Amino acid sequence: MGLYELRRRLGVPQEAGIFQRFRQQFNNADVAWFSGGLSIDGKHIPVRPGFFTDFDDLRKALPSGVAGYEARKDLNAKLQLALFDMATLWDRSFGGTTMVIHIDGTTVPNTPALPEYLRASVYLPPRFLSLHPASHGPIAKIVQSFIESVGVPTIQQWRQDALTRNWPMTQTGTGSSRNPASPVIIPTPAPNSAHYKFLGRPPGVLDTLLAAPAPAPGSATAPAASAASTSTSNSAGVPVVEIPDDDEDWQVDEAVLDAIERAGYAEAELHSLQQQVDILTAQVQSLESANSVLRAASASAAPTTPSRSQVRSPRTPVASTSRALAPPAYSPSPRSLASTGRNLFGSPSRAPPSPSHTGLNSVEACLQERNLNQDQCAAILLIVQNFHPVQWVEKFCELGIERGEATELANILAASM
Repeated sequence: MGLYELRRRLGVPQEAGIFQRFRQQFNNADVAWFSGGLSIDGKHIPVRPGFFTDFDDLRKALPSGVAGYEARKDLNAKLQLALFDMATLWDRSFGGTTMVIHIDGTTVPNTPALPEYLRASVYLPPRFLSLHPASHGPIAKIVQSFIESVGVPTIQQWRQDALTRNWPMTQTGTGSSRNPASPVIIPTPAPNSAHYKFLGRPPGVLDTLLAAPAPAPGSATAPAASAASTSTSNSAGVPVVEIPDDDEDWQVDEAVLDAIERAGYAEAELHSLQQQVDILTAQVQSLESANSVLRAASASAAPTTPSRSQVRSPRTPVASTSRALAPPAYSPSPRSLASTGRNLFGSPSRAPPSPSHTGLNSVEACLQERNLNQDQCAAILLIVQNFHPVQWVEKFCELGIERGEATELANILAASM
């Protein structure tokens, strides 16, 4: 049962406009219905290696490709919003402080699993940050440590779990760009929210930044970001950069990242489809080659019937004699010659030698040992049965087999018969 089916069963308020007015509350309630009791159900280790069954159920219920990516992204945003809303309610209702850090298991295709390419979604109470600037440095170190110690292994584990599903894991495209270097310790939250997007840094960069002395306001060595922010330091000398709420910068950053993700997934899907087209094209070419060989074999094996338009040569008159025509004394009978397979007329036969049943079995066993598809094996058997061995190499080449391999195969088949 999905979110739509759940809401259909639960229904909507009868009062006009209530559902639309409190749509966010109803959305959170629907998500919470599915999450009820999960943290204490004792099923925190998957039964089999790989993803949880919830992961598989979600992917089966959604389309594939870019459309599925859009649907999963929308649901991911709803879950994050519901979780951050619950954390906000918890802090406001009981006076505590909650910090939520989340790393997605997926990345834009062809993005390295390195901290400087990752971003963490974080919930933090803005009131706590404004009242305790000395905590900015430790909070940034907590998030950076989480990205390095949890985020990178999470992405690596996701890729390993994907391999258990026999997914191709095609890594194409340009991937996400490396996070820009910034002296900002605590990023600007989303407008009117407690949602923060922390950018991962290379290991050790944040420690160097926190250990550097804070530049004096208005000095020439002050970072460029100081023009739009105020830089202070706490008693421990840790620089604290306060960034004003710049809505446009945050929205542009999110739009650029979303565009990169869309382009990456679209390019990966296009590459996967192109691979499928190439495979199907190769199969069609193989079938066409096998079909041409079958036609040639059937044409050569068909008996030729004399045409009435053909001019018969005149019979040579034979001298009449009174002696009866009979084979010479002690000559073998035609039946014995036929049973032994010898030519009745003493001249070499023009037809290709017909392999015995045992010989065909040897040919089939030889073909099974080589890396040939089923169509090629069937075509090779027809060639062996209907063509002279001197023609085998050329016929094998018509099936798409390289000449060197075709020559070796012809020699092996001739020796095995």
